[in-house]
Amino acid sequence: MPQNNTCPSAQPGAKAPSNAHDSSNGITSINTSKSPPGSVTVTAPNGNQFQAPGYANFQNAYQSGAQDGWNPFALDSDFGHWGTYDYQRVGSTFISAYTYASNYAVGVGLNGAGIPRWAMVPLIDPFIHVNPSAAVAMTQGWNAAASGACAKPGS
Repeated sequence: MPQNNTCPSAQPGAKAPSNAHDSSNGITSINTSKSPPGSVTVTAPNGNQFQAPGYANFQNAYQSGAQDGWNPFALDSDFGHWGTYDYQRVGSTFISAYTYASNYAVGVGLNGAGIPRWAMVPLIDPFIHVNPSAAVAMTQGWNAAASGACAKPGS
C-alpha cells in the first residue's frame, strides 16, 4: 500500500536487505525498474511523488542526523554511499528508482543535524559532485524535515 506523506517510517515488517551496505564489489548491475517490488510512494512538500523502498524510514533519517550533528564521519556513515539511508545502492546493485529517495533522505538528515538549507550542497559538493536533480531532492527532504513531519521517532 503506498504511503503518501512527506516523511514516512518503514512499512510494517519491511527490512533492508542483508547486503544493503556491502560495498565490497562496487556497482556491477543497475536495476532500472520504475517501481521495484516493495516500493512505496512518498510525496514531497511540493507535491512531487517518488518511489522509496518499503524499509525506507525518513523519520529515523532525521533522528540519525540529529545524533550525528556536524560530525562528518557519522554523517557519511548514515548518508554517504552505501550508508544507512543510501537506498539506491544495495550491495552491488544500483536501483535508479530510489535515487530521489536517497537524496531526499540526505536533506532530511542534514536538517536534523542542524545544517542550514543553503549550506547543504556547498558542504557536500567538494566530496561528491551534487547534480541539479540531487540538489532538488535534498532541498525537498530538508523542507519536509523543516515542516516538522520528520521530527517524531520512526518505527
